[in-house]
Amino acid sequence: MKNLLTLTFIVISLFSFSQAPPRLTEWVGTYKGKMYLGYAEGIKDSLDITIEILPTEKAGVWTHRYTFTSPKYDKIIKDYLLVWDAQYADGKHFYEDEQNGITIDLVLIDDTFYGNYEVLKGDYITILTRTEKGLDYKIICSKKEGGRDTAGSDEGSDEKFIVLSSLVFTVQFASLEKVD
Repeated sequence: MKNLLTLTFIVISLFSFSQAPPRLTEWVGTYKGKMYLGYAEGIKDSLDITIEILPTEKAGVWTHRYTFTSPKYDKIIKDYLLVWDAQYADGKHFYEDEQNGITIDLVLIDDTFYGNYEVLKGDYITILTRTEKGLDYKIICSKKEGGRDTAGSDEGSDEKFIVLSSLVFTVQFASLEKVD
């Protein structure tokens, strides 16, 4: 009877709902490229960018560092943590911890991290995609101010819905190659 209880406990443990953190092994590395700053009038500037995704001692946490370098802006380092959000059992939800009290939710769909947040009246969408050669990185920024507020309905329906389109005012994009 004791062996049966032990076996039952082991089987239940194997099929429990807790999940080990994802590994992101394919993402780990250092990536370098050039980031372009685009506006409606065209590309206005560029700078060198390095993205590092490195394991830490803690399971489910990676260093996620951005280094931007240019003569105009000098060197800017954003030293974040990429943290698996264990409250979701799918291994696809993360957040970027800026280590200053700010966290940004991210979701991993296929080989792309997506983020969406608002700061200083600007809406930001971040897209970080793993490619054969490295990473593609995009930041799209828009503001509600100057956008369109319209209403419509589905054909055959009297129910109206409001759509607010935001005015995109900058797109930053980079293709980075894995260097190690």
